Amino acid sequence: MASRIALALSRIAIVIAIFAVWEMLARTGLVNPRLLPPASETLATLADLLERASVATISWSPRPKCWLPLRSRCRSVASSAI
Repeated sequence: MASRIALALSRIAIVIAIFAVWEMLARTGLVNPRLLPPASETLATLADLLERASVATISWSPRPKCWLPLRSRCRSVASSAI
């Protein structure tokens, strides 16, 4: 039981260390922030996207090249799918 807890804590520590290094590299300028934005900004953007209703209700047509919210861009595919 103790080894399972230690294993879980070590996995959590590794993930936290990866995010800390990611944040440090972006904030110190060692990596271009346009290529690798800070982890905090990336996670905040992800949370914002997941809160939007359009992301929560994604519907795919039978043809993967046509995403239903973008139906106006692929009318011929969408009209044949309906």
